[in-house]
Amino acid sequence: MRAKNRPPIRGGKEEARERPLQEKRFDSPLAPPHGGRMETAVIKDIVTDDALLSQPCERATAEDAPIAQDLVDTLLSRDDAACLAANQIGAAKCLFAYLDENDQPHVVYNPTLKKALRPSKAVEACLSREGEAKVTRFDWITVTFEELEDGALVPRKQVFEGWTAQLVQHMIDHCKGKLV
Repeated sequence: MRAKNRPPIRGGKEEARERPLQEKRFDSPLAPPHGGRMETAVIKDIVTDDALLSQPCERATAEDAPIAQDLVDTLLSRDDAACLAANQIGAAKCLFAYLDENDQPHVVYNPTLKKALRPSKAVEACLSREGEAKVTRFDWITVTFEELEDGALVPRKQVFEGWTAQLVQHMIDHCKGKLV
């Protein structure tokens, strides 16, 4: 989903491909701690093919950590993005990355919406699609998911509210192959 208050960027309909490697330093749950060596970020192009995006994603595993890192690298490289699902970079896996209120990235594996309260209408734009769409989102949600910790997926449950809840719902739609 596009970030708030940032202009939409329009792109051509192309499949994902790797761009030349770019050197970039950032702090993320997947990057080395402060003072670590500079990592090479792999920035992926955004998939815009509806046929690929409309397929439900496969369950993600701990072995999908490189995809998670590519998601974080690609998300952090874009000024117009607030979240990014694996199928948007060409990997049909059920995982996504989003930026919290402090612009820190988080990676979510295998999310499931468990509870949703306070529905409202919203207008969303997506990096993978042209234009905007009117959707119903919930301002308060409970989600179960997994997080990668020490090389293993660990179950989590979390409440999301407001803008972050909207991002998470948009990403869950991507994981299900639902186009917005």
